[in-house]
Amino acid sequence: MRMPVTMPDLTLSIELADVSKAYQRGGSEVVALRDVSLAVPRGEFLSVMGPSGSGKSTFLNLVAGLDIATSGEVYVAGRALREMSDDALTDLRQTQVGVIFQFFNLLPNITALDNVALPLRALGGARRTTEEKALEALARVGLNGRAHHRPIQLSGGEMQRVAIARALVIDPSIILADEPTGNLDSLAGAEILDLLREHNRERGVTVVLVTHSAIAAAYGDRVITLRDGQIVDEVITRPEKPAPHLRPVS
Repeated sequence: MRMPVTMPDLTLSIELADVSKAYQRGGSEVVALRDVSLAVPRGEFLSVMGPSGSGKSTFLNLVAGLDIATSGEVYVAGRALREMSDDALTDLRQTQVGVIFQFFNLLPNITALDNVALPLRALGGARRTTEEKALEALARVGLNGRAHHRPIQLSGGEMQRVAIARALVIDPSIILADEPTGNLDSLAGAEILDLLREHNRERGVTVVLVTHSAIAAAYGDRVITLRDGQIVDEVITRPEKPAPHLRPVS
């Protein structure tokens, strides 16, 4: 069995080294991920596919620092997540990792502007500065005219754009998107995927898209398929922007 790397590769945004994750359910152990090794270079758009129960959500939760691997190591932005305190993990998500959820996770009683400004206010930013940056982020996703609308006044596609703006407002180096088109029609879904690809191409942001849709996955530079907690397939979709295969870990 390969041993986990002891030092991160700083050319990578994300690295998993022999990562496994198991849960206890009803007195028995359920293995959600099993010995997964994966290297994601800076600026890659990686799509992760798989059926329900394949380990996609577990994979994303581990990379986001919302859960800790049972064994192996997860590195994000050159840092070993296992060694980080809860406060340090929160700081990582607030400053370097933007997360986009399938169900938007917007606060319903405040405006789009205030939803987008929340991460900056959590960092103690001045109100005027946070509002200016939030407006800029909304403009980047084409919603500058909807800043003062509450979520109930927005379409599904618009709510997801607000969620993307909230992820972008911290200028993250990594975006993690969990089924961001799962609740949208095909047109709105394509617009969201175009936005993610635009920020990946123009700003060099690393994007990890978790999806069950082959159409959505095709937006990536590389597509990996999870099944029963293991990577069973890998396809490079854009050979002009090569990505490494599963990197041997020594």
